[in-house]
Amino acid sequence: MRMRTKARELALQFLYQVDVQGAEYRAQLPSSPQAAWNAAHEEARRVRERLAAGADFAELAKLHSGDLSAGRGGDMGYVHRGMLPEAVHAVVDKLAPGAISAPVQVLEGVAILRLDDRKLARQRSFDEVRERAGDLWQRAEADAAWKALIAELRKRTSIRVDESQFLQPPGAAGKGRAG
Repeated sequence: MRMRTKARELALQFLYQVDVQGAEYRAQLPSSPQAAWNAAHEEARRVRERLAAGADFAELAKLHSGDLSAGRGGDMGYVHRGMLPEAVHAVVDKLAPGAISAPVQVLEGVAILRLDDRKLARQRSFDEVRERAGDLWQRAEADAAWKALIAELRKRTSIRVDESQFLQPPGAAGKGRAG
């Protein structure tokens, strides 16, 4: 049974540039030194303790999150499998509505998640998905046409490398080319 999940997310990020799209969040922690990761985990632990003591998730998300959803109190809206990293979905799948996760390390940094609601997935009518389906079809057709063009160009084009202008390695002068 497929479910749609409404979750809130508190992505912790410290002194690093963030580039976010939709419910996807990225902090520049992956290439950061271990000390930055350790600091992120420690801050996440402290935030999680405050949440367990009754602090307001939305307020802490606004104060501490590096995600675009921070302005909405971490509200990511309804998401379905594939919209979030699998590691995040694995955590959310285990949460009961209202439950808050322990800090979760993801590629982009450290996140704390709260599950607000679950809805059964439903099949939408064609009218509801017509525009999106058309966009996806058009993208798939354009991608297939591009790949076909590249394949045809490679098939029809002969490539010849003129090695006469290459520098010879020292000591190779006058020797024939091996190979």
